[in-house]
Amino acid sequence: MPAILLKLLADPRALAGIGLALILAYAGMQTLRLHHAKADLAAARAQLTTAKASFAASESLRGQEHAQATQAVAAAEAACQARIAAARRSAVVIRNLVEKPVATDPNTHCPLRALIGAVELRDALQPAA
Repeated sequence: MPAILLKLLADPRALAGIGLALILAYAGMQTLRLHHAKADLAAARAQLTTAKASFAASESLRGQEHAQATQAVAAAEAACQARIAAARRSAVVIRNLVEKPVATDPNTHCPLRALIGAVELRDALQPAA
């Protein structure tokens, strides 16, 4: 080792100065690490705020889509029920036409042919609502 270095290591004040310099360098590094940690924390908090806002917006959109889907299902069900009711009314009219007593010829006791009126036929195929 060079002589000057040996002389510095032998002097207690020089060792104290070197120790203080090392402590200050270490404290500076820790301060720098703390600064980076605080910056990372601020960035993470900003990302969390953005994620929370995005989640709230997506939940709101999901709620709207659910409401729209519920309304669409209710409308489809109402339309289906209306078609079922119309079909039932039509079936009743058709059954009444089919089960109507057949007129017979009093002399021959043979059934007489009869036409179904246009109004009755229309009501059977498209009953009024």
